[in-house]
Amino acid sequence: MESPNVMKAKVSTRDWIVIPASLRKRHGLKSGALVEFREVGGRIVIIPRVTDVIEDLYGKLAGETSLTKALLEDRAKELGRCLCCRPGSGIERYHCGR
Repeated sequence: MESPNVMKAKVSTRDWIVIPASLRKRHGLKSGALVEFREVGGRIVIIPRVTDVIEDLYGKLAGETSLTKALLEDRAKELGRCLCCRPGSGIERYHCGR
């Protein structure tokens, strides 16, 4: 007799396995979720991968406007002057061009 937690799935002709809906819901697995496969004691174990927000966002803003530069420019407009032209400001690399 099988345990009530045992669920079966068939490996398809494309080598796909569908995780039963009740398990997906219980473990919060949605389309696109990552899982890890590990071999433990001759068994295959599927482990939901906890996503790292920082890792997921890494590189998303590459090539876009520098947020630091945009912040400095916005701050300079608020003050009505260029922050980089202040002696010792330490931000000369964002010089306004004056």
